[in-house]
Amino acid sequence: MRLHTPEAVDARAHRGVVEVEAETVALMIGAAHGLDTAEYSVPYVTSWAGSVPDKTVFDVVTATAERARKAAVAILDTLDTLQIGDGEPPGLAATRDQRAVRERETRRPARRRGPSTRSTVVTR
Repeated sequence: MRLHTPEAVDARAHRGVVEVEAETVALMIGAAHGLDTAEYSVPYVTSWAGSVPDKTVFDVVTATAERARKAAVAILDTLDTLQIGDGEPPGLAATRDQRAVRERETRRPARRRGPSTRSTVVTR
């Protein structure tokens, strides 16, 4: 209800956008309480994000991320339950770190392989 009330303009968005936002909020709230729903949530979000016409999965997820984060934080702030995290899903930081390493590696210029171009002097 915090994200998609009937009178909200955003509620009229493509259903894929609405589902991505709602599941992302659920993932973050679960994570704050020690529940790892990534095994279910990630494929679910990917599937719905892929259903939005003329948008990539990445476009949909990045476009909805801040809105979902704000909604999750607002909900978490009202709960008086023991929260063991800040809503970041378990393993997300490690995945993000691995992705950053791969990106750095692909940005480096390739090292030349093969025979050396240095001259070799042989003396007897």
